[in-house]
Amino acid sequence: MPHHGDGLDLSKLFDPTAWLNFAIGGFKAWRGLSVLAFGTTRVGKTTLWRYLESGQPPDTDKIERTMEITGAQAGGDPKFRMHDVKLSYVPVAFRAFDVPGHEELRHTWKTLLYEVKPKAILFMIDHDAGDRPVGGTGVTAARMEEHANAFEHLRDLILDNDEVSGNLRSLVALANKADAWHSDTTYGELMKRARIRQLSSELHGLKRLSTRSSYCSALYGDNLKQQMRTLVGEL
Repeated sequence: MPHHGDGLDLSKLFDPTAWLNFAIGGFKAWRGLSVLAFGTTRVGKTTLWRYLESGQPPDTDKIERTMEITGAQAGGDPKFRMHDVKLSYVPVAFRAFDVPGHEELRHTWKTLLYEVKPKAILFMIDHDAGDRPVGGTGVTAARMEEHANAFEHLRDLILDNDEVSGNLRSLVALANKADAWHSDTTYGELMKRARIRQLSSELHGLKRLSTRSSYCSALYGDNLKQQMRTLVGEL
């Protein structure tokens, strides 16, 4: 009869740290430009990389969420994805890593930042058409607070590590899903409601870091080419 401990330790299959270390190993061997996209859940981080990889609108029905958390599986079943992106209009290749947005999994943000030490970060927000509109634009107060909390957490992680803050050259806040909200509001208004500019003021002391905000549609590619060109120029 088999005893406990015989054979494979199947618990490793559902160990977020084990999966994270596996993915980081691939990052360390990379010699291109490392970019991480952060944000809360459902903002379009995976859609962004899928569009940049293919140049075509991805089928969002076939995109799995970066990491699914269920009541039956408290630790989640981690599905980290790495994207190698080569764009014809910029002279460098990107390696991007899907970062989970769930609040319960934001401990992985620290590990990724401290191991990868990215040159650039994209922080994504959206408008979220919900049932508590603010100003009649379909923007919800609760969703804006989610974005603010996520950005504040990211900001503090950057400031807490000198190697990360010293290596980082560009932090771009992108209001995604412009195809859905462009007729109702502006990206500047979304950034204001999510308190991105207010919260980023503490980063202004990092003299080598460029911080800015803009908009995009990760699904259709609106303004992505210009943003990636500008990002490379900042590096």
